[in-house]
Amino acid sequence: MRKLLSRLPVTFTAQALLYPLFLVLSLIFAQLLRRPVSYMLFVFVLFLPIATVVWLIFARLCIRVVFRPSETTVNKHTTVRFYVCVTNKCPLPFAFVTARMSLPDKRGMRCETKDFTMALLPFCSCRIEEAAEFAFRGAYHVGVECLYVCDLFHAVRIRIPCECGADISVLARRLELPRHAHIKTMPDGTRIVGGFGGNSADTADTRLYEIGDSVRRIHWKLSSKSEELIVKDYTRAEGTDVIILCDLEPHYEKFSVRRAKAESADIVDLCHADIVVEAAIAAVTRELSAGNSVMLAYMENDAPTAFILRSAADLDEIYPRFAAVPLCACEHQPALLSGCLSDSVGTAPVLVTPYLDDAAVAEYAAIADTYKNAAGSELILCTADSLFEPDPEYDRSCREWMARLAAAGYTVTDAAKIFKK
Repeated sequence: MRKLLSRLPVTFTAQALLYPLFLVLSLIFAQLLRRPVSYMLFVFVLFLPIATVVWLIFARLCIRVVFRPSETTVNKHTTVRFYVCVTNKCPLPFAFVTARMSLPDKRGMRCETKDFTMALLPFCSCRIEEAAEFAFRGAYHVGVECLYVCDLFHAVRIRIPCECGADISVLARRLELPRHAHIKTMPDGTRIVGGFGGNSADTADTRLYEIGDSVRRIHWKLSSKSEELIVKDYTRAEGTDVIILCDLEPHYEKFSVRRAKAESADIVDLCHADIVVEAAIAAVTRELSAGNSVMLAYMENDAPTAFILRSAADLDEIYPRFAAVPLCACEHQPALLSGCLSDSVGTAPVLVTPYLDDAAVAEYAAIADTYKNAAGSELILCTADSLFEPDPEYDRSCREWMARLAAAGYTVTDAAKIFKK
């Protein structure tokens, strides 16, 4: 109800109910005294509503607002300044003017309305300057929603719509992941030219079998000649095709397997989405610097989206769009993306996800099996443990999931810990 009243063009306060009483009292006062002053008081009270209406009409016609941010595209945790100029272009003063603005809250998580009260002299301006930071990437609308002007008695208030604002695009940071120690070039130092739909190159060494190694990596021919199991230790050669599958599903609201801290429950999905996007960008940068072609795939507006990147310039071109991509409620995104990109089978998969449980690990293992002809499968885990309460049972389950992922052929990288450093 209060929100509805705040959007009405004209509202009356409790003081307006006193006007009939003042009118009657001024009439009685004038009749009793029968003096010019008492009659002047009665006339003033009688014509006060007309004067108020005229005064507020001038306010509606003559007050102007200008809003300007210092930047419209920024990275996370970058200070943005907002400048507001409210100008009175008429000879009447306005003592009670309130500017309702939409600005980031203290945590920089979302925008909230804030009221700024001012007084405007004739033909003068009032300047407001605010500064804020955005803690999460995404698109934010900031600006002046409206002005409220009250009469001198706070009995009547008019609303002056402004819709004077700007869209701020907050982008993910560009961070770095360590390069794989096992990435190799070809013996002659040349780069094998790869491309999606073309050839990719894997090289393989051998080593002794370790617990957790995938059975399909066992080199049966060499193992038959030895008393121990020998496995193929694949390395990713320069020029390999890499597909990066991003999981932007809000898992915590649907399938939480951990209890978040009270102060963090409402930001878990936002924080994880930021880490996923930043880890994906870091993975793309790492692979491109290693000479690999990259397909970046994610869900946007409930539809699969994929870009083929072969150089840093390609990444720069799609960076503003991907760095601000919102969460997508579509479920099982890695499996869905993998199924849609059947032509990319034979590439090296990199899964970027914040979520692990029994069903998810089984799903990731099935994805690895789809790309079984490729080397260098990787899962980049983007879980921010600092947001959750300690849970020994979850830690035990997590160790089991890690062992299952290793058995499926994954190398697990903990992006949250790397970026925290």
